[in-house]
Amino acid sequence: MICPERISEPVRVTPIFAECDVLVVGGGPAGIAAATSSARNGARTILVEAYGFLGGMLTAGMVNVINGFRSQRHRHCPRAVGGVAQELVERIAQHDGAYLPDGYVPYCVVVDPEVAKIAAFELVRQSGARMLLHTIATNALREAGSISGIVTHSKSGRRAIRAKVVVDCTGDGDIASNAGAAYEVGRSIDGKTLPMQLMFRMRAVDCGRLASYAYSNRARLQPMYDIEPLDHVIEAAELGRPFGVSGLGLGEGENSGTFSCIVWRGRALVWASRQHELKGIDVEDLTVAEIESRLDLPAIVSKIKNVPGFERAELEQTAAQVGVRETRRIVGDYTLTEKDVIDRGEFEDSVAVGANPMACLGRRPILAHDGFEIPFRCLLPEKVDGVLLAGRCISASHEAHGSIRAMATCMATGQAAGTAAALCVMTGEIPRHVSVPRLQALLQAQGAIVRRP
Repeated sequence: MICPERISEPVRVTPIFAECDVLVVGGGPAGIAAATSSARNGARTILVEAYGFLGGMLTAGMVNVINGFRSQRHRHCPRAVGGVAQELVERIAQHDGAYLPDGYVPYCVVVDPEVAKIAAFELVRQSGARMLLHTIATNALREAGSISGIVTHSKSGRRAIRAKVVVDCTGDGDIASNAGAAYEVGRSIDGKTLPMQLMFRMRAVDCGRLASYAYSNRARLQPMYDIEPLDHVIEAAELGRPFGVSGLGLGEGENSGTFSCIVWRGRALVWASRQHELKGIDVEDLTVAEIESRLDLPAIVSKIKNVPGFERAELEQTAAQVGVRETRRIVGDYTLTEKDVIDRGEFEDSVAVGANPMACLGRRPILAHDGFEIPFRCLLPEKVDGVLLAGRCISASHEAHGSIRAMATCMATGQAAGTAAALCVMTGEIPRHVSVPRLQALLQAQGAIVRRP
């Protein structure tokens, strides 16, 4: 409902609650990497997160797979992402919450979301960064034409945090757009975005029975990612390894639909809810997606229980929020394109490498190479100073976004942005004047990969 009326509010005086060198907004994969890297490089760092835990789509969205560490074209491609992202999955594995075969980090790492929450807290806290949870960033502070902090709302009221550099890891580019940065939403021909979808988990799955069914029907089903080929799923189930199956039927008839799942330790992470072609930056659209997705679940679960292995399975948990794949893409000093992704783009100012399939509307081509470079300019909002971008809101076309939105890649850009922000504090320079060779050297010294294999 559109209401044209407005109200006038009195001028408010907002207290400065804290000051820091680097302020990271958003505690998803990109924010975890940005805050950790910033603090490790000597900057007084604060990480602001709306939930009571870190992880973003990995935990709150229950997308319990971290993709993009390597190209998916074959199982032993060279690594495209290392650094903090690799540290996180190795730490989760140390807590017995991730599957790393013989210590090898594959293209896709399956994780336990509750263990991931613990590992993320450990990683950020040990870096020396300060965390503020249950805190929503509402506005960017601008002084002398540059972003100088944010206004927040929380149980403690409306408060401001001032910073020398802000890193926007909100996923939606909330801070940069609020400060006036230009942005794009959706593909250029019609504005459509990748759909939102609610993730959920089922328990008491008979992994062996499902594996036998998948193996017997491997001619019409597909494996999920590179987790396990369907020829090996029976062995995987017997050994307690995760495996994924795509194309499982939700009933008879052409319009019945299919679902995908990743199974591990008697539980299945399921992609089956309705995919909503709504805007993830419109609160009314988000409300519709949340309500309809949850009301649809009883019927979907009932259909899933007809698949061998799911007969006794029950709905165990739904994500804390609907999964959002694409919203704002901030226009930066350079916009990564489909051609860059497909043609193994190389850039003198590369600070990260992407290798994920280009999953955009209507297609998901697996790259025919081992990765493409992501230039530092994609992390710099055009005509706005004092802020760096990381994660899925960096400057990219809809098609290129289909690759760079992978969580491992988001963590790579997060590490680059956090390190660049700390370097700004060391030198007193604004982000776009940072010495890229010095930034690249710092990143490489800390395990990050800045040049494609």
